[in-house]
Amino acid sequence: SAEIILHISNYHHRFGGTRYPILLGTPEQTSTDQTWRLALDVFLLGSLGFMALYHLAIYSIRRHGVAAFYFGLFALLLALRSTVTGERLLVRAFPEMWWEVHIGLSYLTWYLGLPCFAAFVHRMFPQETPAYTEKFIGIVCLAFSLDVILTAPASYLYRMPYFSAVTGTVILYILILVWSAVRRGREGAALFFASFVIFAAAIIHDLL
Repeated sequence: SAEIILHISNYHHRFGGTRYPILLGTPEQTSTDQTWRLALDVFLLGSLGFMALYHLAIYSIRRHGVAAFYFGLFALLLALRSTVTGERLLVRAFPEMWWEVHIGLSYLTWYLGLPCFAAFVHRMFPQETPAYTEKFIGIVCLAFSLDVILTAPASYLYRMPYFSAVTGTVILYILILVWSAVRRGREGAALFFASFVIFAAAIIHDLL
């Protein structure tokens, strides 16, 4: 039998310790596992980056398509987030990157992505979405984003659970309003609702 002891010092992050369970195996097995994770992250980055550029290009051609602009921003933020989570492609590309910048990007992309998606939903279903809710979500998310920019990780990371609650509330709110659009027979609402249920389940799983 073998005993593995990790001595970890942590003064800056609310979660200490290893990010994932320790996996044991042959060099070939561990290398293959890492290669698959890297390939998945690269695929995710490429897919999100393509969606972002496509929708931003649509907006640049048709300026009245504001929904495409907000979805493009949302996809762009998700693409950036995919480079600082998982296998951390951005850190691999720039190994000298300060930890504070890396961890800040991982939270800023989340905090700014939520209001972009809420604005996108508002443009898709304006009849079901009061304008003041979009502004309120934007103000709350901006406050959390400024917290990340102006304070140290040792401070703002302990307020992250509050934003998790904000995220869960916004997800529930969007589910209710899109379901309302489905019941009223809005074009594309049923497909949007089905897609968002899957997306929301993935977000909630990540939060938990």
